[in-house]
Amino acid sequence: MSAITHRRVARQSHRCGDCGNRIAAGDVYLTHLRFPDEINTSDKPWRIKECARCAIRYGRTLELDPVPYEQCAREGLL
Repeated sequence: MSAITHRRVARQSHRCGDCGNRIAAGDVYLTHLRFPDEINTSDKPWRIKECARCAIRYGRTLELDPVPYEQCAREGLL
């Protein structure tokens, strides 16, 4: 296995590693820990944050479940 994904709730504001959108405090997001392999050729693991909108776009909705209604309404995911 070269990557581990976790569902998180932001305690402070972050930026999505894919689209650059803001992940606000209280929002659900995913973190991906990618270990060195053919894609990550560095000697250290990459830690990537992914907003709910990007996770939905890439088909990772099951890992986000449940996303709070307020966040869905604010991000236009409804």
